[in-house]
This record gives sequence, C-alpha cells and structure tokens, in this order.
Amino acid sequence: MSGSYNTLLGFRAGDSLTSGDANVLIGTSAEAASATGDRQLTIGTYDGTTTTTWITGDSSGNLTFAATVSAATAFVPDAQDGAALGTSSLQFSDLFLADGGVLSFGDDNEITLTHTADDGLVLKHVGTGDGKEPSLTFQAGDNDIAVDDVLGSIFFQAPDEGAGTDAILVAAGIEAVSEGNFSASNNATKLSFKTAASEAATEKMALSSTGVLTVNGAANVPQQAITSSSNAVAWDASAKPNAYHLTTENTTISAPTNAVEGAFICLELNHDGTTTVAWNAIFNFAADTAPTTTDTNAKTDILVFRYNGAIWQEVGRTLNIPDSI
Repeated sequence: MSGSYNTLLGFRAGDSLTSGDANVLIGTSAEAASATGDRQLTIGTYDGTTTTTWITGDSSGNLTFAATVSAATAFVPDAQDGAALGTSSLQFSDLFLADGGVLSFGDDNEITLTHTADDGLVLKHVGTGDGKEPSLTFQAGDNDIAVDDVLGSIFFQAPDEGAGTDAILVAAGIEAVSEGNFSASNNATKLSFKTAASEAATEKMALSSTGVLTVNGAANVPQQAITSSSNAVAWDASAKPNAYHLTTENTTISAPTNAVEGAFICLELNHDGTTTVAWNAIFNFAADTAPTTTDTNAKTDILVFRYNGAIWQEVGRTLNIPDSI
C-alpha cells in the first residue's frame, strides 16, 4: 500500500487498499469502498463467515448507516435552523410517530399538529391572544389559471370498504374551481360541493364568486315547533324560519327575533278549536288587515312573511286547510 495518513485498526483492516490517503478503517477485515480512494470511513467486522458493516463514510463527510439507528434522547441539528431532514433528491419514505406525537413549527413552536389517539389530528396555534388562530392554505402551482381549473380539493373516501365498486369511490368532496381566466383584475372562484349516491362524487351544490348559491336538488328547511307561554309565542326567525305552532291557549305571535333584511319565514298554525291567535304589530298583511284565522279543530293555516328591514310583510297565505286526509 502506497497511501499516507491511513488509520487502520483491527486484524487485517485495510488489506485491500492499494493507494489513497487518510482513510479510517476500523474492525476485523474492515475495507474501504475503493481500494484507491481517499478519506473513506468503514466501521465493521468479519467473523470468518459473515461481514457486518455498521457505518461507512465518504470524502465529503457523508455517513451511511447500514441498518436502523436508535437514539435514547433526540437527534438535533448543530444550530437553530441548521440542518435538513432529507434533500430534494434523497427523500425519506415514511415517518412514524407514536400516540400523541406532535409536529411543532416555527422558532417559537407556535403551530402544532398533534395526534389524538384513535381519532385524528389537531392543528393549533398555541398563542393565547387575538389573531393567534391557525390557518391552512391550499396553493396551486399553476401559473396560468383558466376557467374550470381546480385550485384545491378536499375529498372523503372509504377505500378499504369490503363491498368494493361504488363503495370505494370518492363519496364527497369540496373543490375551489376558477370561474374564468385569472388576471390582474380577476380571481373569480366558486366552491363546488360534491356528494355521491352510487357514483364518484359530483357537484350537487355550488357557491359562486358573487355569493349565489345553486342547489341541484331541493333545499329543505326543517320545520320546528314554537310554543306559547303566558299568551305569547316567541319566534327566533334565524333559528326557526320554517315553524309550526299548535295552539294551546289564546295567544299573540310576538315580533320575531334575529330578523335579517330580505329573510323569509313561514308559519303553520294548527288549531285546537278552542283558542284564538293574534299578531304583533310588526306583521303587516294585505290591505293592512290581519287574516281571520280558522280557529277550528283539525284545521291549519299557513302564512309566509318577508322582512324588509322594518316590518314583516305577508307574501302568502293559505287558510282553513285540513291537517290530515
């Protein structure tokens, strides 16, 4: 061997070296990757049958561990923000974290992504003041957005469902979709809400860039009861826009709370035949005259109102309807 500054420790360590300088070979029969290379590291051994190599290193200082590396406490960079995990061309394949594992982001660890055992993930901003909420931004790398381009998607699926076929298709999703070519003065985008019945999810509802909500099917507003207490019916127009009242006493329909200009509300009156219904003055009727409610057992009256910002204006009524066949 003609090389210099080589460190050879172990029985027959470095026997294959023919030249090369400053190699470090430790262990029985430890050999370098190249018989003529410089500044190589090998730590290993040979038992007469099997060669085991634990660590190798190249002339740039890169180390390679042949198998699993264990740490009793932590792996840390040499300085704050001083090292990367993997590179743009050498990526790790998988990352495994235990129950309750936390990914912390930022010099102050202010954003955390925490595993909740057997449940999911929690994204949190740990700050306690105003404006300390977390945010998640979907960014499309497309530099020429055209109409119908998708900017981002969230999909829901059960790919392991044993029934297969339709059962494993995307069942629901939300997408941001461009409504036109983006420009310096335009980024019009709609939100597309997709659901499935026996298919891959397709758009069933869309919210346009101008706030127009388009629903492919019926828009159902559940009917909810409002009751009378001390001869007055309280009605929250926001919580119960489609209401019904079964009369139990002589009563007055009070001024609805949480009224919003332009809102519509509907009331079904089911009469017991012994009570009467009156109206708060905020309700305005055709010809400025309140209807004479049926007040007959097993009969129903239905009235619809629109709020103009000051009063509830009657826009429709149907009286004296049987409440069953």
